[in-house]
Amino acid sequence: MSAVAKKVQGVVTGLARSGAQGFHPSYVASQAEQPLKKVLPVLSDLARRGVLEETFELICPNCGRTVARYKIGEELPLGQLVECTASVDDPPFIPTERDFIVTYAPTASYLSKILRETPDPSGVKKKPYRRSGWRRIASLLSSSPRTFTS
Repeated sequence: MSAVAKKVQGVVTGLARSGAQGFHPSYVASQAEQPLKKVLPVLSDLARRGVLEETFELICPNCGRTVARYKIGEELPLGQLVECTASVDDPPFIPTERDFIVTYAPTASYLSKILRETPDPSGVKKKPYRRSGWRRIASLLSSSPRTFTS
């Protein structure tokens, strides 16, 4: 694994552990302190391997907000009239390829994997559950005389 791939993987793992629902490649590039052109192939490879899910965000050219998200295989509304629900004053627009940006999100399987591998942040190892303590308590209770009052 290259040095760039290790840095990107570390950023992606950190984002996933922190609960990030999605992120832009430019953010990963800035956190990894690498140029975007080196980060994009690594993110694409992670998506191909099932670590990340690749989506496309449609950005309103008028207000800059996300209008919709599309997964791979979903039809993009290229050439169709779209309304931005974020701003009532902005006119509808016809999206072009320039109005879409690629975003990534950790897959459910990757999240469950890293959460299983995440050590306890306190650093304290938990003691295994011991049944012998309960047996001792049970034997003490059964050997002592019981008095019931009403």
